[in-house]
Amino acid sequence: MLQQFVEPIRNKLFQTTGDGWVVRKEDLEEYLNNLPLLYELFSDFNFSKAVLSDLQQAWAKESGRIFQSDCYNMLLDRNELFIREKEFISLDEAIITSETSTVEWKQYCFHAGVSTELTITNNKEIAKLDYDLLVFPLTIRSWKIGDSFYPLGMEGRKKLSDFFINKKISLFEKENIPIVVNGNGDILWLANYRMDNRYKITSNTKKVLTLVCKCD
Repeated sequence: MLQQFVEPIRNKLFQTTGDGWVVRKEDLEEYLNNLPLLYELFSDFNFSKAVLSDLQQAWAKESGRIFQSDCYNMLLDRNELFIREKEFISLDEAIITSETSTVEWKQYCFHAGVSTELTITNNKEIAKLDYDLLVFPLTIRSWKIGDSFYPLGMEGRKKLSDFFINKKISLFEKENIPIVVNGNGDILWLANYRMDNRYKITSNTKKVLTLVCKCD
């Protein structure tokens, strides 16, 4: 009987994404103060009551905090909760939330800012992305076999491996190129090389996420 009650709520709350699940905070808010029910709702992810109690306390004041179970990480963002299997957030990755201003990955430092400035730049250290097309959190990682994107200024889809060959980028170099990935799994930017055409700013863009990538 308990599961018959909980399952429809769980199905309503947890939406799958390219690499995990997302829960809108406003949808979860009505259940937030009921810890036993909260525990049942999150039972598939093995979060303890102590962790969920911490989530209750952090709810309105600690955006950006990560909560852990044995197999999952849960990110408390401004408007959503993001849940991923731990393998998706490794030591070789960094994340950009909707509130991130600075984050480091290997020898690179990323600065992020949101504005309505639509001026296009040719500076390869800067990517200006259509904010409304983004699914947070974004991930910064190394390239993976099979990665592909739609390079800005080129026709169609291209494998990263082919792009690297055309640019005469060595195996050692490409391992250290930051790849910025949308929450839906699409590659947004080969930092300091090329953006993805699908996420460029256009005349219809209302809000812009500007990423600046500097090498230390």
